[in-house]
Amino acid sequence: MLDFLKQEGFSAELLDGIRAFRAQYPTPPALQDRVPKPRYHYYGKDVWEAAAAAILCGENLLLAGSKATGKNVLAENLAQVFARPAWDVSFHVNMDAASLIGMDTFEGGEVRFRPGPVYLCAKNGGFGVLDEINMAKNEALAVLHATLDFRRAIDVPGYERVEVDPAARFIGTMNYGYAGTRELNEALTSRFVVIQMPPIDESGLARLLGDEFPTLEKKYCGQFVQLFLDLQKKCENAEISEKALAALDQGMRMTGSIGTAEQYLRDYPIPIACKTGTAQWQGTTSTGAFSGSDHASFVLYAPADDPEIAIAVYVERGSQGGNLANVCIPILDAYFSSSARYETVTTENIAY
Repeated sequence: MLDFLKQEGFSAELLDGIRAFRAQYPTPPALQDRVPKPRYHYYGKDVWEAAAAAILCGENLLLAGSKATGKNVLAENLAQVFARPAWDVSFHVNMDAASLIGMDTFEGGEVRFRPGPVYLCAKNGGFGVLDEINMAKNEALAVLHATLDFRRAIDVPGYERVEVDPAARFIGTMNYGYAGTRELNEALTSRFVVIQMPPIDESGLARLLGDEFPTLEKKYCGQFVQLFLDLQKKCENAEISEKALAALDQGMRMTGSIGTAEQYLRDYPIPIACKTGTAQWQGTTSTGAFSGSDHASFVLYAPADDPEIAIAVYVERGSQGGNLANVCIPILDAYFSSSARYETVTTENIAY
């Protein structure tokens, strides 16, 4: 990852600072597996340098921006660059202090303290990713005040006071204006260095696609980039509403569970979003009689919550789109390394 930053023209002074940080705070051997191995690079030299400088100065980060701007990708990249074990905390409206710091549990005939992710991160010098931090109620977040400010400590009621390891940093992420989010109070916000995350630009998106699909032809890569940018612009201009996209996503999930692809995908172990299609068609035989079968199409993406693969199938005179769901199962099995479990798809054989 340091080589990647060097290629990006990253500040040599900051690179030296990162190397010094890693030498001063080596990764605990028992926590090596917690150091992220990012699948994607974050592209954006200015944001990279601002984030790295803040961390080297001992600050916590708050990455703010709309969705799909790479907030979690950058957080994961930072943990890898600084070689720190990472703890991810997904915030929600019912989050409470015990979920963050820890709680009492009954074990071996006695009450024991079971530490939470913030406690473990602070004690082991990790990077804590506080995902969607503005989803939680402000009163639940108050427990973090002493952890994030100059005191750098966690006072667990009934237990010892824990000093935050000097290598520990907390990286919050937040979206604006989405359902379930709220404004963070100034007392909490002041404990972070806030970085506004810009949308990915055309160059960065092209490089991201190139890294993920190295065999993709340049002209097709450009078409995908333009499609993404066009859709992004329509969303920004409210031509495509978030509610409409959410409804579409929900409907596509239902297609595989209770809809026209149910018989093939209902029990698949990975959540799938899909859509069947049947295009009416009618041809004629050599005698002039009407005959034929409709064209069939089927598209899906999976996992539905965090897509990794998309499949599109089109069969001329394939009868019904729902039948093609079965064609996709061996592809999904191969991709997700599941045990093969599929049947042969049969369609009508028609003479023309």
